[in-house]
Amino acid sequence: MAEMFERFKRLDVFRQIPKDLTNPSGAGAAVSVICIMVVGSLFLAEFIKFMTITTVSSMFVETPENLLSEEKLQIHIDIEVPELPCAVISLDAQDIMGSHSVDVGGTLEKYRMDTNGNRMFDKLGRPLASGPGHGQSIVRDQIGEGCRLKGFLLVNKVPGNAHISAHAHPELLQTLLGGKPMNLSHKINYLSFGSIIKVKGVDLASTPLNGMQRISRESYGEIHHQGHSHKIEQTGSYEYYLKIVPTIYETLSGTKLRTYQFTSSANHIQAQTFPAIYFRYDFSPITVQFSQISEPFTTFVVEVFAIIGGVFTGFSIVSVWLNLGVDKIMKRKAAIGKLG
Repeated sequence: MAEMFERFKRLDVFRQIPKDLTNPSGAGAAVSVICIMVVGSLFLAEFIKFMTITTVSSMFVETPENLLSEEKLQIHIDIEVPELPCAVISLDAQDIMGSHSVDVGGTLEKYRMDTNGNRMFDKLGRPLASGPGHGQSIVRDQIGEGCRLKGFLLVNKVPGNAHISAHAHPELLQTLLGGKPMNLSHKINYLSFGSIIKVKGVDLASTPLNGMQRISRESYGEIHHQGHSHKIEQTGSYEYYLKIVPTIYETLSGTKLRTYQFTSSANHIQAQTFPAIYFRYDFSPITVQFSQISEPFTTFVVEVFAIIGGVFTGFSIVSVWLNLGVDKIMKRKAAIGKLG
């Protein structure tokens, strides 16, 4: 048994040299301290890199089956129209498949705004929603008011448009406007497509139209208010052309979250009989995927061993050179002393 153990010890590639056969030096100690500091700092940098989660993006053409996995698409909307009361305003939706919904309701609410553009509240402090009915008396009660449309609507996942106007109640416009052109000044507080998904509090859906404000009057030009310049346009229709890009966000655990981004451009059309705010949307065939990635643990271990091995090897060479240099200097001094 002892003989087998002795044979086994011959496999040792990390043989130790007795301390009696080695001599410490000041130069070697200085190099060792610097070496340990370098190894520690590089290890810390590698550990931070290992713990850091980064996001990479890729693009691909997704199969039609995945694109149509959701039957309906959610359009989240929050728009203020300060010049039209809730009694006449409506949100309509239509698409190229022939679907046409007038005065979409359900999950979309209309909240009344006073003549100063402020939200109106009931006795309990809740936003005052527009009640049912669209009669002449209701319109007269809301003359001078505005309306805020907030909520979401479901549409087919095909090109189409959603528009805000008074198409659903044209018989009430004479009572409201008295022959004046319809004013569709508006402010877009929020507009997005798809489910609202947030990762660490960040909304994944892009919202490039948030904060967009358009003002129209019969006389137009430019005004300055509270340090901001607003372009005043003639009354007419507003059209927003939206290109919707399907987007996938893959978390570090492999969970895939689906949402939509979009790009937009706008146009203003004057002198419309029934002006409207149009959101014309189409779908991109390209899907964008964002994926969270982090350094694998095996890569981290390899990098750490590479740091330790490389640094110690490099500094051992430096230590040898320093010791050789010190020995030569000491020998020269000794030689000079003997000659003296």
